[in-house]
Amino acid sequence: MRGQFITLYHVKTISFPERFNQLSTVLRSNQILALVSDLEIKNHKNEHLSNKQPILRDYSRKEIVKKSRHLNRFEILKQIRQNGNIFQIPDKLISMTFDDYKKKYTNDFVLIPQNDNIQYLLIDSYLRLENPTQDMLKSIREKMVQLNQNIRHQERVAKNPSYFPLVSVVMASHDRDYFFLEAVRSVFQLTYTNWELLIVDDASQNPLTYSILHLLEWHPKIRVSYLDTNWYCSFTNNFALAQLKGDFFALLDDDDIMVEDRLERQLSYMQNYPELDLIGANGLFYNEIGNYLYGLSSDYLNHWDVKISLAVQCHFTHSTLMVRMNKKMKEHFYYVHSSGPDYRTWFKLLFDLEHENIKMGILPGYAIALREHGKRMSYADYFSSIHIGNWIPAKQSEAYLKLSPKIYDMISSECFSSVYFHLTRRYMPIRSCDGFDIEKITNAILEHQQSKSYYSQADIKELNSTLQKYKQVYNQAQVENQITIVPKKKIHACIFYHQNDERVLQQIESLKDIVEEFIIISIPDEQNFDVQENLLMPNQQLNLRE
Repeated sequence: MRGQFITLYHVKTISFPERFNQLSTVLRSNQILALVSDLEIKNHKNEHLSNKQPILRDYSRKEIVKKSRHLNRFEILKQIRQNGNIFQIPDKLISMTFDDYKKKYTNDFVLIPQNDNIQYLLIDSYLRLENPTQDMLKSIREKMVQLNQNIRHQERVAKNPSYFPLVSVVMASHDRDYFFLEAVRSVFQLTYTNWELLIVDDASQNPLTYSILHLLEWHPKIRVSYLDTNWYCSFTNNFALAQLKGDFFALLDDDDIMVEDRLERQLSYMQNYPELDLIGANGLFYNEIGNYLYGLSSDYLNHWDVKISLAVQCHFTHSTLMVRMNKKMKEHFYYVHSSGPDYRTWFKLLFDLEHENIKMGILPGYAIALREHGKRMSYADYFSSIHIGNWIPAKQSEAYLKLSPKIYDMISSECFSSVYFHLTRRYMPIRSCDGFDIEKITNAILEHQQSKSYYSQADIKELNSTLQKYKQVYNQAQVENQITIVPKKKIHACIFYHQNDERVLQQIESLKDIVEEFIIISIPDEQNFDVQENLLMPNQQLNLRE
């Protein structure tokens, strides 16, 4: 069975044409799990008979309900099974009807809340998203308690807005349905309530996605935008950034779930460290059906530790991002429309714009639950992966030069990446290389950063503390024999040249100090000769010299 509703009827019964529309409307509007409707009983001559007995028979559940502390369908079914025959329940059980049920809970959950329109909107929207089952009254009461707490928190926010800044949660969505709805639900369950949710639909083609978006459009704290063309996440996130009103911006992917105290803890962290412009946190990973897989947890010393660690690897869980929307972040925080847009953004903020002294931190603990599945928006296709593999080493080399131009006089880029990856992540053993001197590297970085006027004495002091910690860890690893020397990679150079071209000798002379071996290939001096195309032809005759 794949339907949203299940209906039961006897082969001898006839359903009115409007039955299904009416029942589905009642089920949705009253948020109940099951519904019994009245019957018209007729004889073989199509004459009306009394329908008293079948209705009394269907409503004879009162005693079982009274014995249950809460209206719980599992306990009811258990006692019905023990009774053995649902049609032989005493007459005194008949007094519990759906009318009694409706009067009591409509009054508690609809009539009373409607006296306050804002309160009613919050409760009604929450129940619609939660889709609670009315036979689990304990669960409903717990949700109502949480809602009332949120309402009281909103009242405190209204009285003291400076203490509870508005957080704009941005979500880009494309063709997502169940995961998308679960992500939105997690926003409603946050302990911090002064938020707005900006959803940008990236030209979805899934009808279920639009059903969810239409459900959300009317909510006063949610703004939904639609794009007619699929521009991918960089454009959609930038589109939302241009519209947000909050003092802080938090990101949420459309298939992830926020930990309920995420905003509260991240805001507290940023208020305790006002020098930080943006922060992230650790993430928990789950599979498609919600089973826990693993968690990534790393603690960082300070913003220098985060900066150096991001230069060697993108460990930042993008969906945990929170940004303080101050003047420089409003000017500079936007995503580049490129493969790996999050990592390229970190390079831009921390290294390309280092004169702005933008500082990034990592909140200890977990803030997000990420789903691992094959259709994550963050997964790149084959060609994007190739592009990422090309530009990341180039940006890393630029970042290392920003740390100190002297680094390449002492070691290679690969060696620096390997050593500082292990130092920043506290991994052992440390993969190092011949000639690596932690003392010289530390002094070179510190000397170069001291020459930059936009860093304060406190910044340099913090950098020195971080580098000294790295040095201490590396020296201790040497004592404990936890250093692995990785052999240097051999470099081979292949040079194509036209016959009698003397420039090949100049190339060899310029590369001989770093190249292990040369392969020199002489090609015919013909017009429109395509080297790559001809190399792929097995019958092509080439003159090979060593």
